[in-house]
Amino acid sequence: MKKIILFLILIPMFSILLSYENTLEVRTDVSGVKVYIDGSYIGCSEPFGEFNVFRANSILPGSHLLKCIYIDFEPFIATINIPIEGTLNQEVFFNIEDVNVADITYEEQEKKLNKTGSITVSAYDINKKREVEGIKINIDNNDSKKLTKSKLELLVGDYTISLQHDNYPEVSQTISINENQNVNTTFFIESNSWNRNKEKKWKKQIWIGLTASAFFAGGGFYCNMQMNNKNDEYKNADVTNDVMSLKQKTQDFENYRDYCYYTASGVAIYSVFSWIKTAYYHGKL
Repeated sequence: MKKIILFLILIPMFSILLSYENTLEVRTDVSGVKVYIDGSYIGCSEPFGEFNVFRANSILPGSHLLKCIYIDFEPFIATINIPIEGTLNQEVFFNIEDVNVADITYEEQEKKLNKTGSITVSAYDINKKREVEGIKINIDNNDSKKLTKSKLELLVGDYTISLQHDNYPEVSQTISINENQNVNTTFFIESNSWNRNKEKKWKKQIWIGLTASAFFAGGGFYCNMQMNNKNDEYKNADVTNDVMSLKQKTQDFENYRDYCYYTASGVAIYSVFSWIKTAYYHGKL
């Protein structure tokens, strides 16, 4: 029964919290001021009439930490109390009379507020022996909207840079971006059509090698049979000339057998090598 009563009490309270209609309005003396609530970025001030204003609606009522940042100025930090309903107005001034605000773009503010570096991405076709343009550049699996060869501005940190094109297999590298430094990265690529041709070529070599290996192995088996037969005849021969002739033939077939087995082994190794090359050009290695 107590649980039911508590539940009935909490329902109106939650309803009030979920239905609040409040607004935080931050007025600044310059546009482009970045506004944070409890450490989370929620937007920046923009020109609005005579002021530069940022508005946020339906913020959880209660005490919050407000932080406003603009270029190299000391950040504005204050504790604010958001009402359930109504508007909380907060004025933030950076006293930038000596700064020509009209000459400061939002992009420039971003560069000053965040440490950045750059990377120049290019691609080189090792088969055609030339640079390739027009290949899509992805950053951490996201389309950068840039094509090779391009220079990209990035925040300091580690990124996975990959190239994607229908005629080439996808390749990637992990790159570290340092502040105020440019990294030149070249991807060495091979066209899919070239890979497919190479794959067909080496697949054909596999069958040629296996056929040749089987042929020489069969020849070795035949020579081994003949060697055994001649050896038996040699042991049973009485005439001296026959003994010498059969002994020589036995030796000859033994040599032929060894040659065939050695050749079959060599061709078998070549077949394994061809299989490895086929797997490589198929992209499995």
